[in-house]
Amino acid sequence: MESPKHFLMNSVSVVVLLSVSALALVIGTSGAKQANSITTQNKTPRFQNKTRAFDVIQTSDLMQAKASNNSVKLLLRNGYDKNITAFALSVNGLITMMDFVYSEGEDYRGIFPGTIYTHDLAFARPDNPNIAAQQNLDINILAVVFDDKSSDGDPNPITAILNARRESKAQLTSMVQLLNNALNSAKTTDNTVLDRLKSQILSLPVNSQFSDEKEDALRWLDRHNNLNPRQRIEHLKETCENLLVRL
Repeated sequence: MESPKHFLMNSVSVVVLLSVSALALVIGTSGAKQANSITTQNKTPRFQNKTRAFDVIQTSDLMQAKASNNSVKLLLRNGYDKNITAFALSVNGLITMMDFVYSEGEDYRGIFPGTIYTHDLAFARPDNPNIAAQQNLDINILAVVFDDKSSDGDPNPITAILNARRESKAQLTSMVQLLNNALNSAKTTDNTVLDRLKSQILSLPVNSQFSDEKEDALRWLDRHNNLNPRQRIEHLKETCENLLVRL
């Protein structure tokens, strides 16, 4: 229910395990498509692309990036004929996964064909400014997932994204059952019913650190205190059910 989901992880030589929290992989160069290099001030970032048509078309100047928050602004173009609902990339070994399927607004649920998406990508640099000034930038476009749940690119981050969605779906399914029970358990849905529901949601198991939908649900219930208890439960139920259809 936060949009989009943003996952970061360090890269080590381990394959994907059962959940996204166990994902760790090495960014390889074998068989990767070489994107056009974009020259920065005295630097040429190294680009590799494991997708067929999700390309970097522009990046901010590397020297300026080093001086401002250790981030690089990437402009990425969707060259497919499908809507991209999630992608994974890395810079200097730090993997980022973005998933738009959680967005509540329809206009923000993906990157449409032909659309250019701007992404601020953080990267690590040494504390020593002399070393930082010499640091090269390695950007790897790893994978994309489409709105029909097909994908392209490195299978490891694809598996991680889909595993996170499955975990979210399981937790949301349990949550919808609790919401239905709360709406049907009493003639009057008052604050007592709402408080009991919050406690039940809080007790739901957490499948992984990247799919704790219950925390989002509890924040939603607390934030919309302009609605009466029944309205809050009904609106949350509708939101959860809409998201379940997309997962």
